[in-house]
Amino acid sequence: RELETAWIGTLDQQLLREALPSLGLVSFVGDESRLARHYTRYRPFFRTAGPSEDVNIPFTCPGELEPVEVELPASNRTVTGLGIRKSEVFAVAGSNAQGKTTFLDGILAGMDDHAAGDGREQVVTVHGLHTAEATTSLMTGADISMFFSALPPGINGTPRAASGMGSGSMNMASQVQRAVERGAPLLIIDEDRAAPNLLVRSCLQTGEITPLSEILARDRGKMGETALVFAACALDMLVAQADRIMVLDRHIASALDRKSFREKVAESLEEMADDLRNVAR
Repeated sequence: RELETAWIGTLDQQLLREALPSLGLVSFVGDESRLARHYTRYRPFFRTAGPSEDVNIPFTCPGELEPVEVELPASNRTVTGLGIRKSEVFAVAGSNAQGKTTFLDGILAGMDDHAAGDGREQVVTVHGLHTAEATTSLMTGADISMFFSALPPGINGTPRAASGMGSGSMNMASQVQRAVERGAPLLIIDEDRAAPNLLVRSCLQTGEITPLSEILARDRGKMGETALVFAACALDMLVAQADRIMVLDRHIASALDRKSFREKVAESLEEMADDLRNVAR
């Protein structure tokens, strides 16, 4: 009986993973899932680590984010939770150390099946997920033309085939573009591991670079059918381009209206501009 229960639990996850595309989804995070992980030297990787002994808050999808209902055919159960949709841009926002990276790690872990008691049995993600982060490494024929219209000094080739020791932003650009070109169903970006200058514009940047926030605002088609889930705290201009915004506070989820957030960002920028003008005087 114990083996049968474990088998049914695994089958539920596998069948749901196969069914997600037909539901218009790339990932599902069930209500009451526990996403925080406890690391030990025997279970050091977040995709396999067991339940956390400390921060392990059950997830509940806010009603404003339109929870979905899915059927688990092996156990004949119906569960509710958050569905990440095909081709959408989903922001996981919040202050420092509130559970944003934990949530992203849980989505990534959803490509694997989890045993009963793990906490992530109802976190299911399609295979083929990609991540992008800032790394300084050698590029060989990397395509970064989605973000760069010209190459900086020290990099050879063209934006479609760049070679040389690439900066964190250039390597991240290559990772994002590779994911889109390969038709990845889902791309994950964590602000903590990202190159901010590739995500939002600075007044010091040249016109040869188009950050991701502007691509999402003006040319969303460049993302193809790849859904984007990102975690951010200080990247207001990127969060403002999300289709849906979830805020985490002490690992508890709530929703943020995109229109209200954009108005808040605009007001904040106007106040900052006034302060800078007053200082200049």
